[in-house]
Amino acid sequence: MFKRQKSIGTHRCDLKLNERENYDFFPVQPSPIDETLDLKRPINHTTTTCGLFGNPDFHGEVLDFPKIQKLQVFNGVNRIWL
Repeated sequence: MFKRQKSIGTHRCDLKLNERENYDFFPVQPSPIDETLDLKRPINHTTTTCGLFGNPDFHGEVLDFPKIQKLQVFNGVNRIWL
C-alpha cells in the first residue's frame, strides 16, 4: 500500500523509511481520516454563512504543531515553511 515517492536527488532523508513513517503520521484509511478531521459533524450552515477558508472552527484550517515538529525532526528539517 506504500505509494512510491519520486525524488530528483534533493531529498534529505531515506525515502523508503519516510514512506513507512508517513503512515504513522497521516491516516490513509477512510475511517481514521473521518475521525482525524471530524468530517461527520454538520458544517453546511457555517460554511454557507461564513465561508470555509480562514475559519478556525474547521479542523483542516488548524495546524497541528506537535505533529509538524515530529515530522521536522524525522526528516531533518529545521524550519517550517508557512
